[in-house]
Order: sequence, then structure tokens, then C-alpha cells
Amino acid sequence: MKVMAFNTLEMNRAESYEAYLGLSAFVGRSKKRSFHSLKEKMFSAGGREVIIKAVAYAIPAYTMSVFRLVDVLCKQIQTMITDYCWGELKKEKRIHLKKWSLPCLSKLNGGAVWCRDLNNFNQALSAKQAWRVLSHPDSLVARIFKAKYFHSSNFLDASRGHNSSFARKSVLWVTR
Repeated sequence: MKVMAFNTLEMNRAESYEAYLGLSAFVGRSKKRSFHSLKEKMFSAGGREVIIKAVAYAIPAYTMSVFRLVDVLCKQIQTMITDYCWGELKKEKRIHLKKWSLPCLSKLNGGAVWCRDLNNFNQALSAKQAWRVLSHPDSLVARIFKAKYFHSSNFLDASRGHNSSFARKSVLWVTR
């Protein structure tokens, strides 16, 4: 009966049900043995890539969308990410298989999808804020900037001023 159903529906028949969608199909008495591969997956090259994307780039993203980080801080964060990516532990140094700038190239030029240059990422997020000020002049931040910095001109033509907030200087970083 099963064979006839598989043949009628033109389905392949699975001989074994060890895993489905990456999860163990059967969990036996030994939970430790059933889930032992979880640790290996977390700290494999692919697991480190997921952690870098989900955590290392996500934590500074909000701050970088409002403020321009100094280059030294971007380099320090990038070094920490690089060390984690290549699998270096606290005192153990390993050989980096590639120069970090190579995976951070654009995807079209052979770079990795998950790798980012933090300076460029910071600049892109600042540009997004500048675009929001330009495209949504009725937003709260645009109205505050207009009232304080460019009440008689527009955002792009306003002078930088000597008493601008760091947030405004960060948004203007991409327009000058």
C-alpha cells in the first residue's frame, strides 16, 4: 500500500528518519547523545558566522545609526570580530586564513554576505538618517534640526555651525 502511494504521488521514499529540518527525529533516553551536535554547530565556521551577524553587528547598529563612531573604536570592534571569526581564544593566536578586508568586499566582488566594514556600515546608517530628515520633513528629528540649525534654509544647504550637536554632526558626516 505504501509503495503504491509513493509511486502514484511520484515521491521519494525516505529509508531513515534520523533528522528532519536539522532536528533529531527521535530523541532517545540519552538526551546528551541526541543533542551533542548542537555545540559543534554553534562553534563551527557557519555557527560563528550566524553569531557575528546576529550579535556582533547588531549590538552597535543602533548607536551607529545615530552617532559616528571614531575610527579607533571601529577598528577595535572589528579586531574582536575578526579574532572570534578565525577562532582565536583569549591567549591562543591562530593564523588568519585571509586578510579581513577580503571577505568584507562587496558580494559582487567575492566578499562574504555576512562581513561588514564597520566604518562603511556606520556611514550607511548615518546616510539613512540624513535621508529620513530629507524625505520626512515633518518628523520630530527633522523639525528639531530645522528649528535649531537651519530655520531659514534647508538641511543640505545649512552651515555646519560651531555649536552643533554630535548627533547632527554625525548625520552631516555623509552630506559633506
